[in-house]
Amino acid sequence: MTAARGEDLFSFQYQGNILAFTVPSSDPITATVDQNTAANVGLKWAIRFYRLQDANVEGIELRTDPVRFWLVRLSGGTGSEALYAIVLPDGSIVEPRVRERI
Repeated sequence: MTAARGEDLFSFQYQGNILAFTVPSSDPITATVDQNTAANVGLKWAIRFYRLQDANVEGIELRTDPVRFWLVRLSGGTGSEALYAIVLPDGSIVEPRVRERI
């Protein structure tokens, strides 16, 4: 039995791990949110996920490969490391998984 691989959207180093955002398929998703809403959804999720007292959206970019998604870049917490959230066109969040411990 082979595990389903999925589509990698983005990965980055965070606290000694490589976090990877992956979706199960590249099937199109109907867009129901705009950039502003995607930024707010990403910000609220990031505060909970990264356990931040406060965070700021530093930038947002619409990417289209392998699927359409909003890449939200954030700052917050201690240190100057960038944090990320991925919001799909329907407003749902892609939860990252630890791909590798470094």
